[in-house]
Amino acid sequence: MGVSDDQEALSQLKAGVGWKNRYLFVRESCGGGNAWRCNVDHIFRVNGDRLVELGVIFAHPESRDAGSGYGEGYFRDVYNKLEMNSITSHAAAPGFWVWLKEKNGRLVADLGRTWRENAAWYAERVEKYRKRLGRGRLTEEEMEDVGAALLFNAALARYCGRMAEEREALKAAERLFDVKTLRSFRNDLAIVKPGELPGSS
Repeated sequence: MGVSDDQEALSQLKAGVGWKNRYLFVRESCGGGNAWRCNVDHIFRVNGDRLVELGVIFAHPESRDAGSGYGEGYFRDVYNKLEMNSITSHAAAPGFWVWLKEKNGRLVADLGRTWRENAAWYAERVEKYRKRLGRGRLTEEEMEDVGAALLFNAALARYCGRMAEEREALKAAERLFDVKTLRSFRNDLAIVKPGELPGSS
């Protein structure tokens, strides 16, 4: 924890541990840094006479309340497997929201809702690279914006099992990236597994 004394640590612990509906949330922090999942909530549920951990989700660093990533039966996490990639900087890396539900005592991704909740961001990014098609390869300066848009959309589509949308992004990448960058793009994309839960990057 990034705190100055014991009292502040105790105050943060009290705020970050609590029940929401039938789930107990326990906050964990790396104490600072810019990793996307530096702050997480461990999720527990009572099963008989035992407290069982269901999983771990992203916790927004500005919210100290336990269970801030849970509501209406869904848990919200951030996909961070491409937080470090070969196409973009850390700041421009493709991260999208993943919506999870409890199923048989564990967290599973709801791919339909994940796609719907990210659809507006997807459409916005499609426009970025469609406008750029027909004008040759991307310059280094364009990679942070257009290259990041391509990686975001291809990763989101693959994660959600949207094959047509993934193919469209791949075709655009083939036209916009040079051979070396395209190889790196494909290698990065190969990391993405449909429905795999976020975790340490």
